[in-house]
Amino acid sequence: MVNAIPLTGETMIDTLHPVVGDGAAGAADHVEMRVADPDYLRTMHMPLISGRWFREGDREDGTVVNQRLASRFWPGDNPIGRRLQEGDNPPFTVIGVVGDVRDATLEREPGNQCYRSAAADVWGGMTFVVRTRIAPLSVLPELRKALLQVDPEQPLAHVRTMREIADATTLPRRFETWLLASFAATALFLAALGVFGALSLSVARRKREFGIRMAMGATTHRVLRLVLGEASLVLAAGVAAGLVLAMLSVRFVASLLYGVGATDPRVYLVSVVVLVAAGAVACWLPAHRAARTDPAVVLREE
Repeated sequence: MVNAIPLTGETMIDTLHPVVGDGAAGAADHVEMRVADPDYLRTMHMPLISGRWFREGDREDGTVVNQRLASRFWPGDNPIGRRLQEGDNPPFTVIGVVGDVRDATLEREPGNQCYRSAAADVWGGMTFVVRTRIAPLSVLPELRKALLQVDPEQPLAHVRTMREIADATTLPRRFETWLLASFAATALFLAALGVFGALSLSVARRKREFGIRMAMGATTHRVLRLVLGEASLVLAAGVAAGLVLAMLSVRFVASLLYGVGATDPRVYLVSVVVLVAAGAVACWLPAHRAARTDPAVVLREE
């Protein structure tokens, strides 16, 4: 049970300050407040960094903070046993530290988070979180039956899976990624088609040259290497120009990326491999056609 589910943006912001020596107040900061029961940590598979989570019968002044808040108020120190205070209210003691949880979106870094025991601070609106070993929606009839046994007038409303919540959060970015990927695939296809057309025209114009070379003793493999070697120079120049333009645009695309750096060498390596592979496929067919030129037919035509 919790007052706000992650990735929904539903939370309450309070201003807390650490209590230092002699009851003095340290620098305050905004904190996301959550109220949860003892089973919430296990249900959500949240990592417990140090200390412990809530237990049945805990005192009302216990609280659990996330790593970011612990680093903000007590950098380099053990936060267990330290105290936090909200305004003039009685302070509460830190009993544990848990991992950071993203509240609104996966793109925004987690903020300062503080958990209070539901036994000490029950809200009017709470959410139940259920972890299942089977399809989550298949347990709805049993959940509804259990709820009606407790309160026949309480409906089961706003049921969502965490997958649905995560998908709703990432929908805009997934659409943008799909759109950009479609444009990139179209551009790659058109570029490969352009290389294929230009090289095909060049091979057609040089048919007599290839016929004479083969009549003078050039092998099929030699002609194939000749055409592919000339085409590789064009591909290398295009890739080099693309890398230069990509490096010049790093500052503009950095804000559009998530989970990868604008100068990540792996991204550039994969991009170069894809471009070279597409260019090689586009060049192979005209080169193969040139290597299969029949010198007798070509010279007879000339």
